Amino acid sequence: MGLIGDYKNSVKVPFSAEDTFDALKKCIHKLPSIKLDSINELTKTVHLKSSMRMLSWGENITVTVQETADGMSEIHALSTAKTGISLKSSNRRVIDEIMSVLAGELKNYPKIHAANR
Repeated sequence: MGLIGDYKNSVKVPFSAEDTFDALKKCIHKLPSIKLDSINELTKTVHLKSSMRMLSWGENITVTVQETADGMSEIHALSTAKTGISLKSSNRRVIDEIMSVLAGELKNYPKIHAANR
């Protein structure tokens, strides 16, 4: 368990950027320790804040959805400690929680098959 200021993760999913961003917006309310700060529809970005918990004063989280060349989506998530430094595991747990709930929500959307584009 090391100290770190930021934690970031990216993942590619076989869904359109529009569907992925829609699923992201829908899943936010399913995350009780995370509150919506702002949404930018043009850049497909959401800004979130996590609440204080053990070993963390909370995090500022940015999640952006980008379309890839093959029509799928890449999700970029960045968690920054509100106090400048927190435990790496805390920042990672917040991102993992968002990605897990988002994956569950994406099950309601049609997959894109790169070979069909």
